Amino acid sequence: MDGEQVHTLRVALRRLRAWLHLLRPLAPDAADAADPPLAELGGRFRAVRDFDVLHERLGDLLAGDEPARQVLQPLLARLGTEREAALARAIADASGASALADVRALARRRIRHPLAAEPAHRVLPDLLLPVLAQLVPHPAWWADDATTEAVHDLRKKVKRLRYMFELAAPRFPSALVARAAELRALQHAIGDVRDLAVVARAGRVRQAEVPPVLAGLAERLGALRDDAEARWRDARDRLRGEAWRRETQALLLRPLRVTSG
Repeated sequence: MDGEQVHTLRVALRRLRAWLHLLRPLAPDAADAADPPLAELGGRFRAVRDFDVLHERLGDLLAGDEPARQVLQPLLARLGTEREAALARAIADASGASALADVRALARRRIRHPLAAEPAHRVLPDLLLPVLAQLVPHPAWWADDATTEAVHDLRKKVKRLRYMFELAAPRFPSALVARAAELRALQHAIGDVRDLAVVARAGRVRQAEVPPVLAGLAERLGALRDDAEARWRDARDRLRGEAWRRETQALLLRPLRVTSG
């Protein structure tokens, strides 16, 4: 499996889990049974994806800087070797996983909750609004350092809400797609800050101690980090504001009345 295939698998699993979480109020037992094995399956490939991201980031930063590439070539080679070992472990572990069988069994089950018979436009607002509300008091909205575990937790919750918005988008005005894009921008800004911090640690690229041959790499890394942190602060300030929240709540209260839902 190449990097894009691993990424596609993990995204598909996260989208499926987001849908399960959205529908959980209607079928809590079924959702609670299906979610842990899906999380476990995605987790098996997390290390592989981490190696892919680190290798890709370093490769981009080293483009056109042959002296720095020569210095860090042993690290790049080691990352490749460790990535293949992690992939082999993930595939071996996943071969006996029951997650997909559990999901297929869930798909064959009929949701018995009375609201399941209602058109989607009558139910989705009541499912989505509580998820949005749960984000409001998250302490990471007031954090400056995007590398903390609290901000990482916020990123995961924002990503889940984004997937829910994207899945529900056909039942709402097109502005919901724009809201999902704003959540995606916040998610990516946090991810970029964290990824670049990992690259700096892995390559031992720190401004105070960087050897001359890596000076250009350190400068590029610092500029990218500053840009990502600025994007994090801008997106954070907008999305934590009352105006964004009220506009999004109002949007979720205007579903498209498609009676075939």
